[in-house]
Amino acid sequence: MFTTKHHIHPALRASDMAASVPTAELQTLDRLATTIDIPAGEEIVHVNGFGRECFVVIDGQFEVQREDTTITVGPGDIIGELALLTLKPRTASVTATTDSSVYVLTPSEFATMLDTCPNIARHILDGAVRRAAVA
Repeated sequence: MFTTKHHIHPALRASDMAASVPTAELQTLDRLATTIDIPAGEEIVHVNGFGRECFVVIDGQFEVQREDTTITVGPGDIIGELALLTLKPRTASVTATTDSSVYVLTPSEFATMLDTCPNIARHILDGAVRRAAVA
């Protein structure tokens, strides 16, 4: 019988998310999502746009611009989940500040991950609640 060995990027493995998420859930994320590379300077989310996907940062950094607030996010951070959770327009614009890699999850992949990865789901929902409280 053949098995597939999943490699979790060292930057993601060293993230805050990975500290609270078992390796098995990170491997499920790796199986569910599509990995893409984003060049520095590319905008991946535009404020008020429709949320067709969310992103989990594997490696690199992104600038998240909301009205008067700008934050930097990196490995283990989630981008675009609020639009999928609320079915409302995007609340920020997000641009890569370095060459980066992300997991991309469609709405159905995102829902599957929430259903099958309770620790990742908790991480995502905790972050979404914190950001929604600030909005």
